Amino acid sequence: MTKKAFLFVAAILMVLVFGLEYYLHRGLQKGPQFNTETAAKGDITATVITSGTLAPVTQVDVGSQISGPITKINVDFNSHVRKGEVLAEIDAAPF
Repeated sequence: MTKKAFLFVAAILMVLVFGLEYYLHRGLQKGPQFNTETAAKGDITATVITSGTLAPVTQVDVGSQISGPITKINVDFNSHVRKGEVLAEIDAAPF
């Protein structure tokens, strides 16, 4: 192989290597990119996401000594109640 042919092949290989390097890295950006936004007033929202089975911290069984149709329920599920608070009223007509 002559010196002229060797230099020609070496030049072609260098062009191919630099071209491949440019092709592979042309989409890469240098350094971090920042997006800026002007401050504005707005509502703050909080979202709670959970998975699995939820269980109460304390579970209390509620019962009564008499039974009958309930006329009024004063609490809902997960309501905070205190000792002595009336939870429901039973129809007093049968008594």
